[in-house]
Amino acid sequence: MKLEELSMQFSTQDTNRAADVLWAHERLILDAMRGDHTLFTTAEGIESLWPRSAQLLEDPPPVKPYAAGT
Repeated sequence: MKLEELSMQFSTQDTNRAADVLWAHERLILDAMRGDHTLFTTAEGIESLWPRSAQLLEDPPPVKPYAAGT
């Protein structure tokens, strides 16, 4: 694999934390390019979530109200 510098554009106009957003995306993309799977879920991991969440999807618990702004 060969890394090279490229120009990328992200829309950060909806956040006041543009620097944090860009840093996080840069790190994630670089990790993916280097093959670091630490922050990524495998297809097997995602598939294993379906049986675990089936009961919640079929019969979700009642919604608990809370005061606005909390």
